[in-house]
Amino acid sequence: MKISQNLKRAVIAYLKAAPLFMAIIRAQEIELFDLNQKYLTGKVLDFGCGDGFFASISFKNLPLIKNLVGVDLASNFRTKAASHRGVYQKLVLYDGHKLPFSNQSFDSVVSNCVFEHIPKIGDSVAEIYRVLKPGGYCVTSVMTDEWDRLQLGRKIVGFWYSKWMRQNQVHVSLLSQAGWKKLFESAGFEVVLKTGYVGEACAAWLDAAHYFSFPALVWYKLTGKWAFWPEVTTLPWTNLILKIIALPVKKHAAEFFVLRKI
Repeated sequence: MKISQNLKRAVIAYLKAAPLFMAIIRAQEIELFDLNQKYLTGKVLDFGCGDGFFASISFKNLPLIKNLVGVDLASNFRTKAASHRGVYQKLVLYDGHKLPFSNQSFDSVVSNCVFEHIPKIGDSVAEIYRVLKPGGYCVTSVMTDEWDRLQLGRKIVGFWYSKWMRQNQVHVSLLSQAGWKKLFESAGFEVVLKTGYVGEACAAWLDAAHYFSFPALVWYKLTGKWAFWPEVTTLPWTNLILKIIALPVKKHAAEFFVLRKI
């Protein structure tokens, strides 16, 4: 991935407010959504909005988005934070089955690394198709089953490690790149664009960064903040992360899709 000022700003923003491993992957996703912002227009649904932090960096100031609506599970405690960020015009909680919106309610739908966590993901994709207007776009990022094979722990310990990580990360619908494409097309979508990200070397670093993030987790438990001294602690990590992101790529652990409702 080409290193841009936007990508660098995203890395710094996550280092100041989130665990280290998130800065590695989320910055790449922010860059991809920014490069494809022309597909995000009018009334936009953020499917699986979580705490709204990603949207506050990636979607809040995109000029073509006129109305941003967040939706997530009623059981997700993190949505309480989303309600205070001021990024969504409306925040909706639901039961995880039928989206509480009428047919053809949205011009675009965004979803960042959510689908792989949903059982019976085909039902949710069909719901997204239903609430999109004809010709509307769903722009989404997903982890693929290459993540299992590219983890550093898998290479050191073996298969059981990736099995444990699937359970730990709740990756209940981790499909192959071809499997995701087939799923989207079977729902009626046309795949307009797909591109891989998190290359094999980056994936190994991403896996290791989960453990480097442990001190930040302890600090978060004590203070409610991830970084001990954000202005200083970001300095040694920013350039390293940018170098990791820019490493040569043969395989990818994640895939970015732009889908159009036919």
